[in-house]
Amino acid sequence: MREHSVHNPDQAPLGTTMEPGQRRLEGWRERAAEAERNRRLSKSTFDELFSDGLLELLSPRRAPLNGPGWPDMMETSRLAARACASTAWMISLVGGHAAIAGRLSQACQHRLYQDDRPQLFASASVGPRSRLSLEADGVHVNGTWRFSSGIEQATWLLLNAPLTDREGTTSTARTLVVVSTREVEILDT
Repeated sequence: MREHSVHNPDQAPLGTTMEPGQRRLEGWRERAAEAERNRRLSKSTFDELFSDGLLELLSPRRAPLNGPGWPDMMETSRLAARACASTAWMISLVGGHAAIAGRLSQACQHRLYQDDRPQLFASASVGPRSRLSLEADGVHVNGTWRFSSGIEQATWLLLNAPLTDREGTTSTARTLVVVSTREVEILDT
């Protein structure tokens, strides 16, 4: 008689990046209604996500670089979704933003990670009052961007909008800028 292994989707395989998520499921499940009611994850959930490295699975500073990647992040997110959809969203969407940081220049990556602590990159949806303009001293960011998951815990904000040059011509292409969250005002509406 042959042995058959049965895959249990709620059980993380040993030695994977899903193990920390597996250990956290009950706590995430207990805090899911609170996250939904408050429209944000609790500080304790964020602390767990940071300490377990679940928001840095795609970070350009992870070691080894050929280690956990997109498949592990998606599987960990899928597992988290069984307990809390908001936690899964944070792992997959906001955690996935680290991959954008990995596509920036080495000089920019150095600036983003210079204090050697975990970084969280939130993004925001462009709105009718979102403005980027090219000035003599660099790109100026002004206006209002809409919904931004994870902004309360983020260290950096990824923003995009059409760029207006010094002559006043606005490009139809989008330009991406990275802004420290210390330099933005968060409007909770």
